[in-house]
Formats: sequence, structure tokens, C-alpha cells
Amino acid sequence: MDEKKLNEVTIVNDHIFTYHGERVIKLQVPQIGPAQVISYDINALKYCLNYCGENKIPSPIFYILKYCIRPFFGELVKKAHKLGVCTYQPRQ
Repeated sequence: MDEKKLNEVTIVNDHIFTYHGERVIKLQVPQIGPAQVISYDINALKYCLNYCGENKIPSPIFYILKYCIRPFFGELVKKAHKLGVCTYQPRQ
């Protein structure tokens, strides 16, 4: 993605920019074919957990839309709940 081509973008650094006032983080994931999607989702959840923990975000809410990562993120959800994160997942 070349965020420089978008309107209303403010570049913070190589991995963070704001778009229409919202913070966007670009995560690096290995090029592993179809499994790249799962890797990205897990890394995104880990990033959010670390960010909320480090910045002491009170009562964050995560709405998890991906069904494909459910088998892989049980431990991450447990960690989220320990931090006080409320997680919502759509039913299958």
C-alpha cells in the first residue's frame, strides 16, 4: 500500500500514518502464501494487546471479524481478558 497516494494522510513514520484522523499501523508479515492472512491477523491482535497494555487503555473493546484465526488465538484472547479487554466475535 502506498499511503502517500491517499488524501488526508499524515505520515508519522515508516509504519504509522493517520488517514482521515484515524491512526493506521502497517504490520510486517512473512510472505507465506495463503497463511499470510492468518499471520497478519494474529500479529494485529498481538500488536493491539501490547499497545493497550503499554498505554494502559481502560476497557478496550476488540471486535474480531475473522473466523479463520479462531483456532490460533485462544491464548491471545485469554491475555486480552486479563488486560480487561472485551472481545466480540460474530457467530458462525
